[in-house]
Amino acid sequence: MRWRERVRMVAFGVVAIGSNVVGADDSALFDALVKKGVLSQKEADTIQSSVKDQALQSSNSYQGLVNKIQVGSWIKELNLSGDLRIRNYYTSQQQQLPAPPNVHNYDANIQRDRWRFRLRLNADFLLEDGWFGGVQLSTSDNRDSATQNATFTGGYDNYNIYISR
Repeated sequence: MRWRERVRMVAFGVVAIGSNVVGADDSALFDALVKKGVLSQKEADTIQSSVKDQALQSSNSYQGLVNKIQVGSWIKELNLSGDLRIRNYYTSQQQQLPAPPNVHNYDANIQRDRWRFRLRLNADFLLEDGWFGGVQLSTSDNRDSATQNATFTGGYDNYNIYISR
């Protein structure tokens, strides 16, 4: 394989692989290759059009894939959603009782610092003949929002998952 053909193949490969990254700056690369005599203007135009066609085909195939995902013929719609909430809970309280006798390093302040989280995953579905339903998985079995948060204890605990809806 001659040197010029190798450079052309490398240029085509770089443009084809990096077409999503390079974007609008690929014309400057082709202009530089044409000025150096590595590519003719016709070859540069051919490579640019094929790269644009490939990018268009890949985006169209992705859209087709998203629209064609089906769970079953009996499910018309499936909506997946969820949320994750993370917060820091800090309290500081003053002891009401006096210090016990013979304790020299008694601290009257009680400080509590902990991370709390809540995770909910939802699946709502529409079936044939107007039937619908939904399921929610969460980190708490209690619907009271004040007690739905779980305390993060360093990642070594088994956190329960509940069906809450």
